Amino acid sequence: MATTYTVSSGDYIRPLNKCILKEFPVHTSQTVLKGSVLQKAGGGYENRVILSTDSITSGIVGVAAEAITTTATHVAATDKVLVWVADEKTEFIGRTVADDAVDFTDIGVRVSLEIDGTNSITRVETDDVTNECVAVLRYLTPGTMNVQATEGDVSVWAVFKFLPGATIYNATVLA
Repeated sequence: MATTYTVSSGDYIRPLNKCILKEFPVHTSQTVLKGSVLQKAGGGYENRVILSTDSITSGIVGVAAEAITTTATHVAATDKVLVWVADEKTEFIGRTVADDAVDFTDIGVRVSLEIDGTNSITRVETDDVTNECVAVLRYLTPGTMNVQATEGDVSVWAVFKFLPGATIYNATVLA
C-alpha cells in the first residue's frame, strides 16, 4: 500500500553530505527563505543572487542556508546570504511533489524543481523532464531516512545532484 507523507515548510532543500558554504550578495527586493534555490541575477548584477523560478535550467548558484529579505535599495553591508553551493560533489535532499509517486525508473533521470506555494519550499518534480536541472540519485523514506524499498509512496525525500549545465559550478573535465 502506498503512503502519502505530510510535507511542511520545514522540509526545505538541504545538503545531505559535506558541502561548500559561501556568502553571496542578494539582489534588491528579494524574500529568500532557508532552502530556496538561488541563481545569478542578470542585467549587470550577475555578482548577486536572486530566487530561482520553476523553469530554471542554468545559472544556479546553490541553496540558501538562511533567510533574508532585501529592500528596493541594495545595502552591501547587510544584503548577503549564506549559500550551500551547488557543485558536482554535493548531494542534496528535497521532497517530491505530491502527485509524483516513487518510481525507481526515475533514478538517474534529469528532472526539474518546482516551488510549492503552500509550504514555500522547493520540491523535486520527477514528472517534468522539460526544465532539467537536477538528477535523482535515490529516494529516502521521511521519518526513518531509510532508502525507499518499494515504489508508489508520494512526498518522499529525493536525493539529487544539480546538473553541471544547470549550475555555475560546472565540473571540469581534464583531457
